[in-house]
Amino acid sequence: MKDVVIIGGGFGGLSAARRLAGMGGEIRVTLLDRKETFDFLPLLPDIVGGRIPPAAASAGLCGLAQRHGFAFQHDTVEGIDLGRRAIVGRRSAYPFDALLVAAGSEPNYFGDASLQKSAYSFNSCGDSERLAAALSAAHVETCVIVGGGYTGIEMATHVRRRFARAGRALRIIIVEAAPSILGVMPDWIRRYARDNLGRLEITVMENCRLAGVAEGRVFLGGGEAFDNALVIWCAGVQAPAFARALPFEKGPQDRILVEGSLEIRNRPGLFAIGDAAAFMRRGRPLRMSVQFARTQGACAAGNIARYLRGGRLRGYRPWDPGFVLPMANGRSCGAVGGLRLRGLLPTAMHYVMSLMLSPGLDQKARLVRALMHGI
Repeated sequence: MKDVVIIGGGFGGLSAARRLAGMGGEIRVTLLDRKETFDFLPLLPDIVGGRIPPAAASAGLCGLAQRHGFAFQHDTVEGIDLGRRAIVGRRSAYPFDALLVAAGSEPNYFGDASLQKSAYSFNSCGDSERLAAALSAAHVETCVIVGGGYTGIEMATHVRRRFARAGRALRIIIVEAAPSILGVMPDWIRRYARDNLGRLEITVMENCRLAGVAEGRVFLGGGEAFDNALVIWCAGVQAPAFARALPFEKGPQDRILVEGSLEIRNRPGLFAIGDAAAFMRRGRPLRMSVQFARTQGACAAGNIARYLRGGRLRGYRPWDPGFVLPMANGRSCGAVGGLRLRGLLPTAMHYVMSLMLSPGLDQKARLVRALMHGI
């Protein structure tokens, strides 16, 4: 019996676990995660905005493991003993014949450890619930969202939705250090998003940085200060701490560099996928996305089976159907299949895809019920 250990129960890890477990034979699959749930990350802003309940975006990993035929261990990975070929967890050690690192990403505070306590981030349903509760506090007057990328803009619109439904006037500010929000996006998307943010009375401050947070006051680099303010951190992510500490070659954001087969460079039998991996294409790593994580999980599963059987590994061929920037008022935008999309159509596409990718019937049913109240 060959042991395969998968670190991370997100989209990529689950995709690989299900595929490997379905192969049968002499492969025993164990999935490790520090959380007990699979959290549907693209729907976390919707929890903050009050559109869907947390139960519609979460599924127990233990139940998913039983359903699909792999083992689940709730543990925190502290390192990898490469000599013994074993994962070192907080609770136990897990020997492996092949390993898949699918640990996702975590917020990058760029060396300012104090922001972990003073700013809200969201990497789980629990994080989103805590943020929603904090926003509902009566004393909050200003919400400062640090980071004017895809996530920061989506989150800002959902914060506006939450307070519009509650009848509260809240100042919302997006702070972006670069000269423009959505810097990697096409010009037409930047213009469209900026126009929609204006409609929602969300202020955009570019070439601006967060200077500090102290006792409910937020200070910006230009000298502005806001009382009774709350900070949401959307300014970047990086590979998890344990992955950054591994003696592997790293790419941007400390993502693990992989070969075309998704095998970690110079590490036979060790693979990495998703946000934790840097699959280079035209000199740049693939962007972090659900689509790539899922398809990389399937490819890595096949290559792990080939590795264990002494076969030849196959290359991963990424396919990018496009993207949607969802905004809570239904004025979303995106580029799918080469077409420019605006308004309700990309909004509907976002939720249809979320429904299709939800891992269980319970989650699908809850999501449908929530959305029946109106997109």
